Amino acid sequence: MDNSIDVGSKAVNMASYVLFAKVLTFAMIGVAFILVTRILGPAQYGVYTLAVAFAGIFGSIGYMGVGLALNKFVAQYKEAGRKEDVNRIVSSALALVVVSGLIVVSAFMLVSGQISQYVFHTVGMGYVIDAISLWIIGAMLFGTFYDVLVGLGNGKGIAIIATMEAFFQASISIILAFEGFGALAPIYGLVSGYFIGFFVGMFFVFRYNGLSPRLPSFRYIKTILSFSAPLALSSIIGGVAGNIGLIFLGYFVLPGTIGNIGIATRASSMLSMVFDSIGIAILPTFAAALADRRTAKDIGRIYGYTVYMAMVLVAPALLYMAVFSTPFTYTLFGSSYSYAPLYISLMSIGILVGLAGGYASTLLISSGKVKSILAYNIALNAVALLMFFVFIPKFGGPGYAVISFLIMPLAADFIFIGKLRKLYRIRLRFGKFIRLGAVNLLLLLLFVPLGSVIGGIPLLISAAIGFIVTYPILAVLSGGADKADLETIRTLSNSVPFVGGLLRVFVNYAALVSR
Repeated sequence: MDNSIDVGSKAVNMASYVLFAKVLTFAMIGVAFILVTRILGPAQYGVYTLAVAFAGIFGSIGYMGVGLALNKFVAQYKEAGRKEDVNRIVSSALALVVVSGLIVVSAFMLVSGQISQYVFHTVGMGYVIDAISLWIIGAMLFGTFYDVLVGLGNGKGIAIIATMEAFFQASISIILAFEGFGALAPIYGLVSGYFIGFFVGMFFVFRYNGLSPRLPSFRYIKTILSFSAPLALSSIIGGVAGNIGLIFLGYFVLPGTIGNIGIATRASSMLSMVFDSIGIAILPTFAAALADRRTAKDIGRIYGYTVYMAMVLVAPALLYMAVFSTPFTYTLFGSSYSYAPLYISLMSIGILVGLAGGYASTLLISSGKVKSILAYNIALNAVALLMFFVFIPKFGGPGYAVISFLIMPLAADFIFIGKLRKLYRIRLRFGKFIRLGAVNLLLLLLFVPLGSVIGGIPLLISAAIGFIVTYPILAVLSGGADKADLETIRTLSNSVPFVGGLLRVFVNYAALVSR
């Protein structure tokens, strides 16, 4: 097996454990998402969405890019057999996150009354902002140990803490929603889930993986900050730009409109839980590959395989969401979210468009191009902010959605893939991507007329079954997947638990017409 396939197998092997867990968490949180949004209604869900937007700003400031630093250095130290360095950088990162989290949360709670008055036009909603403060520090603590486990390559540990977090988040959100807690229900669900996941994560890191806590060291804190400072600034700029746009929109529209957009943004984060798992191991994998001095050709091929696998596996689901957004939204969330189908369609297409650029950005980070990433993100988000202030007053929700879900992913693709091409020999097989996209879209559009005969759940199930049966065959016949591609997927699947079996079924079925 050549180097690119070998390293690719390791990446997909770890990601498959994460994918398995995230399918479970997707189901649990999905049920909670549906029930909570139905109970709350657009207005209350809009309040929750705006509160989380503020949390996104303050959370990005507090975390300071520590997660990506842990991904990189834990993986490198482990690869080099430097266990004591792993102990010290993990302990130092935890201390850094605790201190920064307390500072950020304190500042956030001090201004909660003013924030409530500005966005909700009454200081009576300040208690929602106070509750979000607990969410911020809980998310930072949970994220720290999640990122350590990613760096260690411990897919099983990631799977367990992600499942625990999701279970408690979903259960408590549903219970509190039925008890009439309104917008506080999903917030307290998040808080409980993150803190449970944090404690379980500590157990896996310090007991299961054999690490030991150490006193924080300024040397390792400096190592973390020297790598993460540019990323932190980039993350802060991104968090501020995206969330300021939503908050700015809240000034012009009622919370009910924000609630419709919140359906799409929440659906986007849930879909990312599953789809991003295909690339979640890229940073530590490439850190190890670069330390091994793999050739530019090998690294470029690994990147190409990752993007191709993502497109083959996730394009069907995303285009399905885009085409059937109206029956999907009304069936799951209710007809009161009347504008959500438009936003869900834009969001689905945007995720698909942005996959290659997102993976390219991750590879650039692992290659040490953090200053370039910072410069590009500053430029991208500055343009986004300008567009928000120009187009939101005129176009409202649709203007925000087009900028956030479509324009920004396209711009990121253009910039990050272009930069990557200068460093590595990558081949993205755009011709095959176009063929796969055409096959997906054609099949889905063929099922649209069924909407005039049946609707709701029967329509969604019928279209899904018809698509699953025909997609693999047409993907091969159209040239979107050839014999060599099927062999590559089969090779990768042999070392992949859980998901590997499903991949082999896909390959064997598609291979019927590839001979």
